[in-house]
Amino acid sequence: MKNEFDIVSVCTWNSTHLEIIREAVKNGVKAIFCEKPIADTLKKTDKIIKLCNTKNVILQIDHQRRFDKFHQNIKKFIDNGNLGIIHHVNFYYTSGIANTGSHMFDLLRFFFGDVEWVYSIYSENKSPNPADPNIDGILKFRNGIFCTVQACDVKSFLIFEMNCIGGKGRLRITHSGFGLEFYEIKESKFFSGYKELFRTPPPIDTDVPQEFMISAVRHLVECLEEKKQSISNGEVGRISLELICAFHESARSNGKRIDLPLRESDVEIKSK
Repeated sequence: MKNEFDIVSVCTWNSTHLEIIREAVKNGVKAIFCEKPIADTLKKTDKIIKLCNTKNVILQIDHQRRFDKFHQNIKKFIDNGNLGIIHHVNFYYTSGIANTGSHMFDLLRFFFGDVEWVYSIYSENKSPNPADPNIDGILKFRNGIFCTVQACDVKSFLIFEMNCIGGKGRLRITHSGFGLEFYEIKESKFFSGYKELFRTPPPIDTDVPQEFMISAVRHLVECLEEKKQSISNGEVGRISLELICAFHESARSNGKRIDLPLRESDVEIKSK
């Protein structure tokens, strides 16, 4: 007897995603929950997106934090201007520009929009997977915001942390997205006529369930029932992969500026 599934989860190596998704689409699957990165090349990514679009299959990439209420509240806080004009953003990560970087790049885009260009170099803090190196770099967003990205050595500690400084305060996401710190601007206690940043309770609702995967699955089921696109669809997954490829291209060219978007790239991603 033939099995019929509405949803298929693709959680294999990214080099196998195209082949599995092709079979799933051919056999009438209605929605696909695909692990990140979406594929190992942009060329394969475009084939995956075309396959799903042609057959009206909902494609959702596992950029988990997009589905999480905690991160959605932070996005609203930033979008509403509560940090003022953003002065600078920096991000710390470990364990590979593709493995962890795919989440990092998507979260940065979720908060700050599309990237205009990147510069990058290979990090002195090595990745545990030589095929997926740690890469440090700079991103310039189309809205003018700059972000530095720096890798740490996971053999010392795990870190996935964003620090955002604006004209009205400072916000830090800590503990891989399970912690939040906020600093407000007050008169300095030490320097007359100057103001400083002082840590205060976050003015954001943090008392929400942080169930990344459960929220992601709920969203996919909702998309299936309401016949709508996921907030982390194939195009979103492609842009995250573009940034990974751009970091590779810049680093191997000793810090050459790479402009986005990338229509094509010869970079082949080797990641989990």
